[in-house]
Amino acid sequence: MTEKLSTDRPDEVGAGREPAGRALLDWVRDPDAERLCLVTGRAGAGKSHLLAWLLGTVRLDAMVPGEGLRLAEAVWGLSGQLCYDGWSVADLLRGAARDERPLCVVVADAHKLDTGGRAPGTLLLTEVLAPLLQLPWVRVLAEFRDPADSPFTLPARVVDLDDPAMTDETEYARWYGQLAAGAPSVPVGEVFPHPVLGQLAAALPDGLPEGGDIPAVWWENLSEPVREALRTLAVARGWMGVATWRLLHARLHPQEPRAAEAVDEAAARLTRRVTDYRLPLPRLLSLARREDGPDERIPDPRRVFEILLGLVPRDRGGRPDWQRAPRYVLDHILAHAPEPRAAGELISDPGFLVHADAGAISRALEDPRVPTPPSLRAAWYPAAPILYGEAYDAPRTEGARAAVLHATALANAPRLAGLLEPAARAGGFVTRWSLPRRVVPVPGGPATRPAWPGAVTALAGGAGGTVVAADPLGQLRTLSTADGAVTGRTVNTPVTGAAGLARLADDAFVLLDATGSALTVGPADPATWAVAAGRAEDSEAVCLGGDPDGRAVAVGHADGTVRLYDAAGRESAAARVSRVPLTAVGVLRPRDEADVALVAGADGHLTVWAPPKPPLDQAFWMEGSPATAISLAETPVGAVYAVAWTHRVITVGRLEYGSARKLHVPHDVAAVTLAPDGTLVAAGYDGITCWECDLEALP
Repeated sequence: MTEKLSTDRPDEVGAGREPAGRALLDWVRDPDAERLCLVTGRAGAGKSHLLAWLLGTVRLDAMVPGEGLRLAEAVWGLSGQLCYDGWSVADLLRGAARDERPLCVVVADAHKLDTGGRAPGTLLLTEVLAPLLQLPWVRVLAEFRDPADSPFTLPARVVDLDDPAMTDETEYARWYGQLAAGAPSVPVGEVFPHPVLGQLAAALPDGLPEGGDIPAVWWENLSEPVREALRTLAVARGWMGVATWRLLHARLHPQEPRAAEAVDEAAARLTRRVTDYRLPLPRLLSLARREDGPDERIPDPRRVFEILLGLVPRDRGGRPDWQRAPRYVLDHILAHAPEPRAAGELISDPGFLVHADAGAISRALEDPRVPTPPSLRAAWYPAAPILYGEAYDAPRTEGARAAVLHATALANAPRLAGLLEPAARAGGFVTRWSLPRRVVPVPGGPATRPAWPGAVTALAGGAGGTVVAADPLGQLRTLSTADGAVTGRTVNTPVTGAAGLARLADDAFVLLDATGSALTVGPADPATWAVAAGRAEDSEAVCLGGDPDGRAVAVGHADGTVRLYDAAGRESAAARVSRVPLTAVGVLRPRDEADVALVAGADGHLTVWAPPKPPLDQAFWMEGSPATAISLAETPVGAVYAVAWTHRVITVGRLEYGSARKLHVPHDVAAVTLAPDGTLVAAGYDGITCWECDLEALP
């Protein structure tokens, strides 16, 4: 979570800031403390460093880096880290209202939130954090330069780094003396308690003139090559890796043979960082740009853009290999684009879309001056929250990221989908078809294609390459797994929702409605299944799953009990599997073998049960949100499971190993079914998608 704060992971606060560190830890660990804490202090006071230390010391629930952040990106980041379903402000607030565990949300650099556009980042404070603070189990830790900048009205614990009490003066003096090799030329009282000013003053050989400006005197004491290197760093839009800084500076100054060495010296003079750098004070930025003089001096922006683009390696065909591009380029090159056309050319490259910063791409697409086809926007927006990457399990590999964008491109940008398919297939999952709720027509696209079949709340495998989907009223539709087309309908007696569906035979199904009643469709005994669903004495049935071949059915109950039945409705086993209500259950009856059930509790734990043995005591899998659906299948590589989770992730793996790969879904997932050949279908209220899974590639 701290990548966008800095690359440092400090083991100790340093610079005598232990009192500030203790104050923060006391607030975090005190359940009766104010629910709002503000870390304040002027620029360079060490606020972000302190937060990075805290996040490395204790586990907090969610953090977003505020600098340049827009509202949408902040919501994506928080929702992803908290494992909530959905990506809107309303979804986030709804998820927090249902999630009554103690939560602590951190916003670094809240004073640097984006202020432009239709939904600026500053709305995070008033439209998200303020409502969250109305929930008694939510606490917020925010960084501001001045407590007066906070829009919150709640009582707050303030950790003011400009307050000398937040710094141990003796430890600060010891730290400062070490920086100055035991002989500082500037008295410690001139810089206490400011750590960045202390670092700069410790490097001054001749002291500070009366009324002198420490950053200005430090700047004047640098050699001209070092100042030129820092002027190059002044163009950075974020943390820049030292290797990128060297290359950029050397190419900006090809006539200087020692340009790279100047960068190394500048890095050593600047701070104690190891890999990533930026100018730590606005005053230094002003000096580097010569804003106080008659000739403001910064490198030519167009030349900087060309050099950064030139740092991207090329493949044998001369195309940019974005997978090997420097991180700074992927995160910030769009901000360096000298004109909208250049930004449009970048986001027209599928490789760039897969690897570059999703927030930067979204901002470019929101700019009406950037030339992009509507089909790209339609394909990008459903994928952007997943690709944003602040979620703890966000897709990181090229294959996983390509698979997400490939799925959203199929419906609206078929040409882009075709270009992404090879990379997606290499990741083990490739979308065969996807039918989102809202589809934007694309001129020149497919003349005809299956339409979204409506909301789906339960799925079961069908016969002959089909799946059967239940809508919220319990009506059944048969869909082809080849293209998603509806090939048949079953008029069923309307019920109060569909919580589960299991196939008994080609045309026979048992359906669990939202009240816990089991109903049959087709040639099955309704009386038998009505008794089966209600057999737990004081606990209603809440979930249902079936063997793909119809040989077994599992019914899960609110008290954590699971009951297994054969196709005729006869109970074969029962056990209390969980101490919390169940949310999903799946069962597999391999030929000539005993049943095996995979059971999900509301606590996000999966449990394996293979009767007659008792359920395993140790969780088979743990996730940050409850499961919504489970499907098991006997495949050429053995028993394979697919589990859909509330936060729009599906885990697919071999049951005997427990390890899995994660598949990110661009819509909600209420139901999932896995076929023996690796065909995976997931559906919810906002879409239905079918993937081909490379079973051999499963861990």
